Amino acid sequence: MSLRRKNFIAILSTLIGLVLVLFVISQFIILRQFDEQQKETIQSDVARTVNVFTQQVDNLASISSDWAYWDATYQFVQDGNRDYIAANLYDDTLSNLRLDFMLFINSKGENFYLKLLNRSDDALDIATTTLKIQPGDMKMLLSMSNARQVNKGIIYVGSHPTVIASRSILNSGMSGKPQGVLIIGRYLNQVRLNQISEQTRLKVNISSWALAQTPMDFVQAKTALTTSADNTYFYNQSDRMAHGYTVINDINNQPLLILQVQTQNSIYQAGQQAVLYILVMLLIAGLVFGFVIIWLVERIVISRLAYM
Repeated sequence: MSLRRKNFIAILSTLIGLVLVLFVISQFIILRQFDEQQKETIQSDVARTVNVFTQQVDNLASISSDWAYWDATYQFVQDGNRDYIAANLYDDTLSNLRLDFMLFINSKGENFYLKLLNRSDDALDIATTTLKIQPGDMKMLLSMSNARQVNKGIIYVGSHPTVIASRSILNSGMSGKPQGVLIIGRYLNQVRLNQISEQTRLKVNISSWALAQTPMDFVQAKTALTTSADNTYFYNQSDRMAHGYTVINDINNQPLLILQVQTQNSIYQAGQQAVLYILVMLLIAGLVFGFVIIWLVERIVISRLAYM
């Protein structure tokens, strides 16, 4: 093999080795930093979305106080007067309040009246099975350590994840002997999830904690959230999308839902582009440097050796 060829191979091998080393360094150091930044961003997005769910719960608590602490409601659960129903409990009322149901329970702990949105079968003395609230959840909703207590949170009503709130029924002065409990609820259906997505400018999904078997990413999230002390799980689904997950507890502070937040993987993408630009520039610089070295060696060393 000629000296010229040996020289070319040595320089080319050095250049390739340098680029490979820099590629490995960029993958494990530079991209990891971008990945951490992406994780911090989506953790912030998850926290922001959880705050929206909290606002939904607080909003229901506020609505429940308006209706539970009212002379008209106080009288209604005692005598069941139809004028109260005709004047107040119609679909537009629930629609304007973004409620799906209002359940009035009398002082005996009996279901007294249920108003369902867009339903014509409302009735006095209905059965609890209409709403299918789990006994443990109903017990919590009815448990009042003091007359002005509010119980609020998220539960399943039948197959619907539902924001819910309950208060004792008092007069407008928030006094007197409680005459029952008012329970109001708002389903977390796809329409409401879409509204939350628009509000947060993120793609928001939920899945039952108990039934988190599909899709696979929810299964992975449940496993990670169960075994990790961190209350947020994050991973890059692809170069374009990143997912963040957290647990939403029910009214009894037990895991109920897995919240998924999807966002553009823009930070990680920027990191990949930066690494690509660096490698391209290094490759160009290396090629230029290599050709200069080869030219210098050719002119200064090999050409002189040829005359000897």
